[in-house]
Amino acid sequence: MNIGVVVAQGFWMHFHDVFKELRESHQVSVFHQRRVPFQLMSERINRRLLDHDLSSFMRSNDVVFFEWSEHVFVRATNLPKSCRIITRLHLHELWDFAPYANWQNVDAVIFVSNTMERRFLEYFPNMAGRTRVVHNGVSLEKFSYSAHPFRRVIGTLGRIEPHKRIYDLIITLHDLRRQGYDLTLNIGGRCTEERYRRYDYEVHSLVDRLQLTDYVHFQGQVTDTPAWFKQVDIFVSNSCSEGLQVALLEAMASGCYCLSHLWGGASEVLPPENLYVTESELQERIKAYCVASSSQKDAECAKMRSIAEQCFDIDVQKMKIKQIIEETVYHGS
Repeated sequence: MNIGVVVAQGFWMHFHDVFKELRESHQVSVFHQRRVPFQLMSERINRRLLDHDLSSFMRSNDVVFFEWSEHVFVRATNLPKSCRIITRLHLHELWDFAPYANWQNVDAVIFVSNTMERRFLEYFPNMAGRTRVVHNGVSLEKFSYSAHPFRRVIGTLGRIEPHKRIYDLIITLHDLRRQGYDLTLNIGGRCTEERYRRYDYEVHSLVDRLQLTDYVHFQGQVTDTPAWFKQVDIFVSNSCSEGLQVALLEAMASGCYCLSHLWGGASEVLPPENLYVTESELQERIKAYCVASSSQKDAECAKMRSIAEQCFDIDVQKMKIKQIIEETVYHGS
């Protein structure tokens, strides 16, 4: 089978394992978008280039898989159909791109959570029967767990932008320290979009105003994530919105004690006792873990690892995606 792959904005982070699996048994090619430099009429020229190259790419493959349902995916669905089209929709695409796609030309949509599938079908009920859910996965070999002494480190990992609610997490740390809990906060990630520079500034400014510079560590882009998680005791996913946060799965596989705000889909990852709604609930869970015995802490961390092993093994999840692709081509109508 000839499989074409389009990865939006070159964002391969969550797709490498799936791509390697597909190449084991199929001919796989990657679409590269051509662009002319900025000049008069460049927008029109680039649009024509995209249509030409994308049409040719689709004709040369039995199926084209779009990782992230963004601009190129939308354009592909509005061209004459010449192959099977499968896309994996994570989160933001539902609002930013999905309204502009021609879903009649799409053979299958893969979602990273049941919550995202339900949301999608509320908007596009005619796609019922063409949607599948495959939760994100994590390498259980790369992210390993071994018990270690409690260092009182809270961690969060992701881009610094409003929906991640880093600002609120810093306030939580401030409150906990005022109550006598000697905790620090490691923040992995950075602001990557100009539109969120104001939020990034306010997050850093808050640390200065609260005199927390010795206790809040901005660690920037994390390149060695397995090593980073080894320095974290309590991982907090404080977002108000996620598709299915991979960093949370990595933390679980690494044996961190994990807590998550009740964003849509969080209940598909963690048990109820590890979820919270209010800041006071988050604080109570952190305080309870701090005073727990070493054996109780070890048991909680082992439970996180066990959930990752049972539900989010990337070796299992990548096979599910491969199977969906093969079934869509070989057995689709």
